[in-house]
Amino acid sequence: MTMRTIFTTPASLSPFPGKSRPAARAKACLPAPAELRAAGFEQVKLLACNIGYLDIRSFQKVEAGAAMTAAVLDFFSDTAALLIDLRRHELGDTAAASLLVSHFFDTELVHLEAEYWTAVRRQRAYSPLGSQGSRYVGPAVYVLIGKRSSAVAIGLARMLQSSGRATIVGEAPANCTISADLTVAEESAILAAHRAALKRLPSVA
Repeated sequence: MTMRTIFTTPASLSPFPGKSRPAARAKACLPAPAELRAAGFEQVKLLACNIGYLDIRSFQKVEAGAAMTAAVLDFFSDTAALLIDLRRHELGDTAAASLLVSHFFDTELVHLEAEYWTAVRRQRAYSPLGSQGSRYVGPAVYVLIGKRSSAVAIGLARMLQSSGRATIVGEAPANCTISADLTVAEESAILAAHRAALKRLPSVA
């Protein structure tokens, strides 16, 4: 995996004119954009007030994608909050989704895959691989969903929501077993999640 240093400008990262992120995050090491996209990570960037934004379109098989997932989470290690955008997620490996979820807890066995059969909820825990890289334990996490979010994406959102680790923002697909914590039109989900994250920051509350 080729690594390179990417320099970014605050104006290209902020959802609001005139906002910027701390200068300390102006330089970060990430895989090349083409490699990120090949792994399903469409956008990896920082928004205003040092809030991370991760747009995921698919998941590689867990064995192939573990190192890339670790590199992406390392990039967000000192952010104030993280937005995970699954509104256009199309496909991927369920185990890889669970591996991503594992980065948001400080224990090894944290993968909760909820299965629903009529009115009975069954949960089982498993650990496909030990997490590599940083754990993103303290800051708030917001998961954006939309009408086109795949079943794998909804499963990931459910895992984080049911464990109390994330706030779900947007619109759920039809006939879906998940409800958003903050229901907004999916085109407004980034703005709504970003505002919710800002309210939790002492310096901007």
